[in-house]
Amino acid sequence: MIRHIVMWKMAERDEAKMLEIKKSLEALKDELDVIVSIEVGINAGIEDGMDFALVADFKSRDDLASYAEAPAHKAVAAALIKPNVVERRCVDYEF
Repeated sequence: MIRHIVMWKMAERDEAKMLEIKKSLEALKDELDVIVSIEVGINAGIEDGMDFALVADFKSRDDLASYAEAPAHKAVAAALIKPNVVERRCVDYEF
C-alpha cells in the first residue's frame, strides 16, 4: 500500500473555497477505482501552518501514478487548486 499525503497553503485563506476543494477531491473516490481511501481536512487553526491536507491510500505505486494522471484529478488541480494555492508539500510512503 502507498499513502499519499499532500498539504497546501492558500494564497488567501478562504473557508468556502477550501470546502469546495475538499468536496471535489473526496468525490474522486467515486470516479477513480484506484483510490482505496481519501480524506481531506481543513486546518483547525490550532497551529499556524498549511491550510488543508489530503491523505489518500492506493494499493500500488502504479495506482498512485494512475491517479496523478487521471483527467478528473487533473481537472480539480487545474480549476481549484493551482489558482488558489501558493505552497504545496507532499510525501508518499509504503505501509
